[in-house]
Amino acid sequence: TLDLSSRKKHSLALYPLVTCLLCVSQKQFFLSRWHIFLNNCLSNLKNKDPKMARVALESLYRLLWVYMIRIKCESNTATQSRLTSITSTLFPKGSRSVVPRDMPLNIFVKIIQFIAQERLDFAMKEIIFDLLSVGKPAKAFSLNPERMNIGLRAFLVIADALQQKDGEPPMPNTGATLPSGNSLKKKKTYLSKTLTEEEAKLIGMSLYYSQVRKSLDNILRHLDKEVGRCMMLTSVQMLNKEPEDMITGERKPKIDLFRTCVAAIPRILPDSMSKPELIDLLSRLTVHMDDELRLISQNSLQSLLLDFSDW
Repeated sequence: TLDLSSRKKHSLALYPLVTCLLCVSQKQFFLSRWHIFLNNCLSNLKNKDPKMARVALESLYRLLWVYMIRIKCESNTATQSRLTSITSTLFPKGSRSVVPRDMPLNIFVKIIQFIAQERLDFAMKEIIFDLLSVGKPAKAFSLNPERMNIGLRAFLVIADALQQKDGEPPMPNTGATLPSGNSLKKKKTYLSKTLTEEEAKLIGMSLYYSQVRKSLDNILRHLDKEVGRCMMLTSVQMLNKEPEDMITGERKPKIDLFRTCVAAIPRILPDSMSKPELIDLLSRLTVHMDDELRLISQNSLQSLLLDFSDW
């Protein structure tokens, strides 16, 4: 079956089958075989057929869960090598996007979460820092909306899981629906209280937290300049314009990123942004052209005022 999976014919059906067989196999069998199939998956992530790229991504997503969570990796060197080959394909260094394109960002977020479960330092320094352009000089800084969205969301998910002592993330399901029509998905609650430096230290994230806050500050300022101020309902340029006509092309992923960044407040407070600046930004966004961003900024502003009454 493994040999057949490298053939193009029937690969859409074979990939899930091979993935399933590997996922239920015993540890030694899995470790001796999975790398062959992993390489097939990695090469198919760039497949021109989006269906095939999606199937390869879904397979990789499940195999990685087994490798990181069930089997708990291999030796440090072998694990590092495997993870590097996976992450350099999914998140190529220096690229503005991720591979494959136009896939649900949540899958990428989960992949980083699985890696962080056993290799937090690798997930933070090698993946999230790169996605968030941490340490990039101001002149070289540019917005890569999809990458940044994934990086920030992954950080929030990892920090939440550590703080809530969630334990291991469950194996990805296929979104199965019960006969009653209800899905098996468990409702996840996210923390909204500000993550303090002390709490970050307690969950082993203090080394990374300040960098993420600096990055959030940088991203917010760039977004405000590019799709914030100029897209307020009070702006002359937006008069008589419909949101669906304006939130298109390059603006769309930027608005998506803006939503994630604003929703992250006050959980993460942007570093070096003063209180008046932050309140001004959120207040302005309550009259933004994007209705979802308006709602998110209202909620963040409300949480901020409740949590920081001294402001």
